[in-house]
Order: sequence, then C-alpha cells, then structure tokens
Amino acid sequence: MIDLTKYCGSVRHWNTHLLALEIAQNKNTPIEFDLGHEHWDVNVNGIHSIIQDCFNNLNIDQPIVYVHDHKRSISNIYKSMLDYDYTPCNKIGYGQFFSRPTYERLYCHHKHLTWKHNHLGIATFHFNPDSISVLDGCDFSQFLWEESEKWAVLKNSNLPYADIDSIVDKHGNVYARGVVRTTVDRKNYDSLRQAYKKICAEVVCETNTKGKTYFITEKTLRPMLNGCIPLIVVNTGYEGYLKSLGFDMFDDVLDKSYDNDTGAIRIEKVYNVLEDILVNRDSLWLKELSGRLENNIERVASYIQENIV
Repeated sequence: MIDLTKYCGSVRHWNTHLLALEIAQNKNTPIEFDLGHEHWDVNVNGIHSIIQDCFNNLNIDQPIVYVHDHKRSISNIYKSMLDYDYTPCNKIGYGQFFSRPTYERLYCHHKHLTWKHNHLGIATFHFNPDSISVLDGCDFSQFLWEESEKWAVLKNSNLPYADIDSIVDKHGNVYARGVVRTTVDRKNYDSLRQAYKKICAEVVCETNTKGKTYFITEKTLRPMLNGCIPLIVVNTGYEGYLKSLGFDMFDDVLDKSYDNDTGAIRIEKVYNVLEDILVNRDSLWLKELSGRLENNIERVASYIQENIV
C-alpha cells in the first residue's frame, strides 16, 4: 500500500521522484494507492499520469488500483453531528466556514470582505498567509496569478479570520473561546452550531471543484443538517447529483443555474442567488420552506447512518 497523500493534493502533485522510487521498491508485489479519506480526482491533480509512466517504465503489468477510506478518518465528526436536535432555519443571513485555502475559498472570502451585504454574514477562514511559501507551490497558485488584486486585499486583511467569538493560533486555526477547533470535535461543533442559528444559507466550497468526481463531505451535509440552504461551489452538476440522491436543492424557488458552471463564474452566480435571499426573502418565506428543510435534515441523518457511521 502506497500512501498517495504524501505526493499529491486536490489540484497538484509533488516529490514524484520519491513516489517513483517507492513504486520501484514494490514492483514485484500487488500495489494499491491509498488516498485515505480524500476523493481527489487523480486526473485533475496529475498523479495518475505519473503513476502510469512509472508502471510503463518499470514494465509493471498490473492495473492501477486506488483505495479510499472516508470512514477511517472522519466518522467521529459525523457521529458527533448526529448527537443534536435540529430545526429548520428562521433567520435571514448567510455563513461561510473555510479551513485550508483554495482558489474558490480565497475568492469567496474576498467576496465576503468586500460585499455590500457582508453585515448579514458570518465567516471563518483558518488561513495564515504568512505560513505559506508560494515558491514551494500551493493548491491556490491559480488565484495568486489570476486574481492578484484580490490577493493583495486578502494579504492586507485580518487573516486568519473569524466573525464568531474566537481566537486564532499561530498556524491559522480558528478556535472558539474556551474550546478547541470549531469544526472537528463535539465541543468545537457546539460553537459552530451557534452560528447556524443566525443564518439560513451557507456558501459551501467543497473539496473537489474540477473533473467529474462527485464526493460528498461534511461540508455539504452540515448546512442541510442544520436546517439551512446550501449554495455549493464545486464541479459542474454536483447539486444535480445531490438532488438525485433525495436532497432538496430548492432549484424551483431559487436560480440554481450556477450548477452548470465552475470557478469564478459559479461563485458570482452563487452570490447573486445569495443576494436574492438576503434582499427579497424574509422569515415568512423560510417558514413556507420549513417542511422541505426538515426533510433535508432527516435525509442527511439517514445518509450518514447508511453510508458513513
């Protein structure tokens, strides 16, 4: 078993000479490539072509096998999420809660900081730009080159960032006061739950945003479990995929045409939908949707029980 998380991320790869050496050392035994709990698209990050070249050069005549174990690393997160009673949202507002930086998360955070409606939002971003060496490469290099003006604004802003009552450590992790990180264990989830009581929609930036791989993480499930409407920045067709699984995407009452797009175009359209919610909708509208929001709560709980815990 070769641990691929040492050699690649969601959109790039590194130290492939060491990967080649590890493949060579195991070429006479069946090889499996372990992505842990990640479901990165191996064609998007380029690691598949690297492995294929290694197999060809080493005359390895066996299929390339990738394995995942999503339950292994994050099942405790989902278990703790099911320990609460949930009710549909009833207040107009939005949230976005980001951990590691990506192109999409940086773009969305810049949008939050500069948006005229940001007084209606709650955001966190576990990112300290001083801890990143651009020269070493990073998963958001596209943002640095294409959105240099936005990057300048972000670098001069208060990062790491939190609108909730919190403190931030030197590594960029956001902590609720008196507890640990806001998104991992039960105490931290308690803090985030307080934010969900003040919002009705969440801008979600999923792990996979390119390619054709659809993979549901807690980022997608969390707003629906908390009775909120998800507006998801991800690859094309993802919300349609969720709908096919029985989740309500509210595409009959909101313009979800952004599901045909990716990247900055998708983000701008997501914020157009968010503006529609914040400006044109009210608590009565949310009350009319409460039954559907409740159905999503139940669907998420059953999905977690059936597929994860």
